[in-house]
Amino acid sequence: MAATLVKGTKGVTDVENRITFVWKDKRDDSLIKKDIENSLRSDIRIDDGLISVVVEDGNVPLEGLVGSAAEKQQAKVNAQVANVSNVDVSLLKVDMLPRKGHILYRKYEKKSDEYIENAIKTTFSYDLRISKYGISVVVNDGEVTLQGQVERLEARVAAIQDAWNIVGVTKVNNRIKVKPTVWANDSEIEKLANQTLRQDPFTDKYQVRVRSAGGRVELHGTVDSYFEQPRAEAMVARIQGVTDIDNKLMVRNLPDHLYDVDGVAYVEGPFEKPFVDERIHTIQKLERKNDLKIKTAVENGLWWSPYVDREEVKIEVLDGKVTLSGTVDSIREKQYAAIAALKGGAYKIVNNLEVRPIPESLSGK
Repeated sequence: MAATLVKGTKGVTDVENRITFVWKDKRDDSLIKKDIENSLRSDIRIDDGLISVVVEDGNVPLEGLVGSAAEKQQAKVNAQVANVSNVDVSLLKVDMLPRKGHILYRKYEKKSDEYIENAIKTTFSYDLRISKYGISVVVNDGEVTLQGQVERLEARVAAIQDAWNIVGVTKVNNRIKVKPTVWANDSEIEKLANQTLRQDPFTDKYQVRVRSAGGRVELHGTVDSYFEQPRAEAMVARIQGVTDIDNKLMVRNLPDHLYDVDGVAYVEGPFEKPFVDERIHTIQKLERKNDLKIKTAVENGLWWSPYVDREEVKIEVLDGKVTLSGTVDSIREKQYAAIAALKGGAYKIVNNLEVRPIPESLSGK
């Protein structure tokens, strides 16, 4: 985390990380392996069925197949549990071919509330942004309620994101309150936010206007991409005293109306932006695409998505409204299909994709 923060500083060209961590207590390799396998299995971003885990005196070589470079990197992050000294992913190969059958069925079969609760709590324990806060987790039929108190906004949104990343979660209710231990006045918050944005290599070229009222910050201005829009929000969320952010940054060359996403109102939530609460974000564009261009863009988006099997999704476009139908393997695949439609220029999305039921031979296992 320290190296990541330093890499994000304007002017830094390389970082040599010599920080070492010494664990107080030694654990058996078999326990470490179990923790890693559980971490991979419970993360919605990773199809763990073709990943082999070996632990040798705290060293972890991962071997097998993943669907994308992003999934490979996430597997490395998830393997860094307690008492792991090194994770080697050089033998993890990226394969774009769909991985079907029992492997995926077992991952996405219905999870018990106890399983989901334990997976979230374990994830929280390894996330240094939130591990010290003791956030309460209650699960009812896949619906998660988080409750507690944190010092920074960054911790609250991290907890929400971590919960959404667990297999079996269908909804996250956020009742976490941000109560800074050190209060800054609004002028100080605005000054720190402006300094932070100017020092960041991704946001330094933009004239972002920052307004703070009682710790609630508004961001105004225009940026060039969807990466920079949430990036600015993420940087400001780290500032002590910020309790909420209303991100009003506009993205260039994107319709001047609101998206209506039937059945997938959370599509711009944890899967599109790293920061999300109960608010539904709106997107605006300047130029409307015709139906053929939208369909082509959505098809391309689905083809290149590491999370969606393009052959399983039928696309219909009429007056900018994209209807998705077919049968997919998981809720995650359904959600990412909607994201592909959103990025393709859809003005309204009707997501009629159905999630394939678990075969009877696997249910309850």
